[in-house]
Amino acid sequence: MGQRPTSREGVGRRPPESTWTVFDTLFGWTALERCDAGVLRVLIGCRSKHELSAALPAGVAVSFDQDLLTDRIQNYFAGMPDEFDEVPLAATWSTPFQRTVVRALRQVRYGETTTYGELARRVGRPAAARAVGQVMATNPVPLLVPCHRVLGAGGALGGFSAPTGIALKKRLLQLEARPNVSRTLSDLRDVGVALGGRRR
Repeated sequence: MGQRPTSREGVGRRPPESTWTVFDTLFGWTALERCDAGVLRVLIGCRSKHELSAALPAGVAVSFDQDLLTDRIQNYFAGMPDEFDEVPLAATWSTPFQRTVVRALRQVRYGETTTYGELARRVGRPAAARAVGQVMATNPVPLLVPCHRVLGAGGALGGFSAPTGIALKKRLLQLEARPNVSRTLSDLRDVGVALGGRRR
């Protein structure tokens, strides 16, 4: 859910010598910050390259080179199921509770959802739904830690801090709810355009 590149409470500082990769998807412009240890930050859902540039730290160099992970993310937004649960993360969380919540959330499968309360119960802290919500709000690596799959009580969408906000969370859930074989390229383009992406 977290999108801002600055350090947030509960999330550790970024290691030095990280690099940014920027690429376009059917759901908008995306950026990955990575270091040798893994992924530090994911920015998703920006409606233009300019909007994405404004969200990046000032003065950073970016690459437009594609690789396996960028291809997987583009394919995910095109409707191909992917868990991303084995992708190494260099993002850090400062307490054992936060790290336990992140591990539990990475086990929520594509097309499934959970709630803040259920996630709290899974980690043995049934009264900690609000604290789980804080972990979601400071998540620096959406998709890889799939906070869009966490709902409020009664199925409420809760929050999502991507540039297109709740609309993006809703579309991600819709994307995962339908089998890939039922989609046409036209359908996927329409979804992307609805979120401010570009028609290809």
